[in-house]
Amino acid sequence: MQLGNISLRLIVSGLLVLSPLYADESPVYELPSVGVSAAPPFLYQNSPILGNQVIISKSQIVRSGANDIGQLIGNISGVQYITGVSAEPEILIHSEPALILVNGQPLTNISMSNPDISLIPLSEIEQIIITPGGAGTIYGNQSLGGAINIITTSPTQPAQSLSVGGGTPWSNQIIGISAGPINASTAYRADVQNQFDEGDRENSRENTGQGNFSFEKDNRSGSVVANADFMRQTMQLPGYLTDVQAESNPTQSFASQGQGTYQANTGLFGLVWTEDFNALWQMKINLSDRLQDATSNLDGIFTQKYNTLMLNPELEGRFILWNRPIDTSFGLAFSNEGYRFESPDLYSNISGSNQQQYSSDASLNVPLTAKISLAGSGRLVAVETEGQFFNNATLQFNPESSQSQTLALGTIGLNAALNSETIVYIRRAMGYQLPFIDESNLTANPGAGFGLQPTTSTAYESGINWQGAEFQWDAEAFLINLQNEIGFYTPQNGLAANYNLSPTRREGITGDLSDEIAQKWTLGGSATLMNNFFETGVDAGNKIPGASNVLLDFNARYQVNSIWSVYGESQYVGPEFAEGDNANVSSQVPGYWVENLAINAEFSAWLLSLRVDNLTNQLYYSATVYAPYITAANNNPVAYYPANGRTAVLTCTYRFN
Repeated sequence: MQLGNISLRLIVSGLLVLSPLYADESPVYELPSVGVSAAPPFLYQNSPILGNQVIISKSQIVRSGANDIGQLIGNISGVQYITGVSAEPEILIHSEPALILVNGQPLTNISMSNPDISLIPLSEIEQIIITPGGAGTIYGNQSLGGAINIITTSPTQPAQSLSVGGGTPWSNQIIGISAGPINASTAYRADVQNQFDEGDRENSRENTGQGNFSFEKDNRSGSVVANADFMRQTMQLPGYLTDVQAESNPTQSFASQGQGTYQANTGLFGLVWTEDFNALWQMKINLSDRLQDATSNLDGIFTQKYNTLMLNPELEGRFILWNRPIDTSFGLAFSNEGYRFESPDLYSNISGSNQQQYSSDASLNVPLTAKISLAGSGRLVAVETEGQFFNNATLQFNPESSQSQTLALGTIGLNAALNSETIVYIRRAMGYQLPFIDESNLTANPGAGFGLQPTTSTAYESGINWQGAEFQWDAEAFLINLQNEIGFYTPQNGLAANYNLSPTRREGITGDLSDEIAQKWTLGGSATLMNNFFETGVDAGNKIPGASNVLLDFNARYQVNSIWSVYGESQYVGPEFAEGDNANVSSQVPGYWVENLAINAEFSAWLLSLRVDNLTNQLYYSATVYAPYITAANNNPVAYYPANGRTAVLTCTYRFN
């Protein structure tokens, strides 16, 4: 694979693009101590380049009673956790996919499925930083809707604990953690766990075993952290139902409607070298390799193999110009992603599919006054994709072909601290997402080769956040234009193919608030009201499938005493059209309310948590798809994937230290 000299010169010249340092000195508001007060469910920080960010701390993770990341982030405005139908759920912000990062590094997946956040157990998370809106100039690929940065617990923090849980429908979980210093400069952390979930549908079962291991070595001027994560997943997928089947018995399953098995072995290896040159400048080099081998019998027996190698050197620091501190950063990124598909009974195999990405980014944050900052960032990207695409007419993969692409993105933002409690901001931000390798392999136009173009988003945002000791709120107005969003259609043979959609737009308002109305009570809520539609093309004016116009959340936390607390929430997702229904010819999938409750107790050595989700046993759907080939005998061409009914999990954790 060769990149032209022009592409290489673009990458080098990208270092000259200006932008803001995302780790700026904007104020971070700390949570009050637990005591006998109810703390707010999250806190804010504001960056002129990334806008308003929401932070969930370790203490809030514990008090939520959540068993996974999806339960934890569902009450943040504009954020949706979509469980989907596979092992890898999706997180959306403003109905766009969000980039998942672990300690600032992308947890990417080269397949059409989503980054596997189950690789990170809640027991390993120190805090989560949610950045709504385009973040491509800072974080890179897959950042259309924003970014969710998961900060894991440092090996230097001593911990020895054992956690056991069980629930209904039948599920169980066991987690063991050991961490702490080995000597004055070396520390370790090990987290081993196994989870089993029977599910509440026929032919629904999941078993996951995983281990997370990390070592940290400190020296006088920096540190080296090495980590290795392993996971084995085995799933039985019950498949889709028609509307009649779902309403009569949502727990049933049919072999001809997407029922099947899925098994995956995943390994993730990482190395982070940090070097402090002085008090102002720091270099960080991230190296990671992710491998996955997955086997399934959906639509036939097949095996998929993935390998993602990433290298990301960064330099960030501060210099003084005209007596003003200027924060800046520079970065390079390289990734090599490989994909192989093998099947004895479906169609010919894919061999040697490969995607290489080179990018450079830079940022600059300039304080104009003591309260006003101007920032900008830029990124240049060059991509080379090689592989085979599937011909729906012959049901075979054509010979290898290749495609080269380049992108240029820019972001600029301005924020102002009106007083110690209030910050306002305005920004123009961009994000992008490259076609996954298997998306390119399965394209809608057999004569176009690869043909898929990268998706780009351009967001215009203006917002405010106000945070006092007891009351906090934020609000934002946004307009997001997407070019070349990737959609799919499903012909009668059931083999979905991908293509670029006409330009789309999402516009609306969003906000969060939290108020400690009494010493032990905190009430909160969030709302997103959004209009989403196709701007041009044959579907101009139609609603975007899978995008709801209304998202609501109301929550309350009661701190009974220094040990016991109760948390409850009610969440609403408005009506939307099924995925793939660009013409809006089917009836909208109805909106729904879901209520969840958590009761927690924290003793000196013991942690107890009871979490009940979907208290009212509401029927709703984790995925819907426009699929006449499944629903041919019905008037409604939508296939439904029912979500779990009422579930309850009791967890008990003992901390030995």
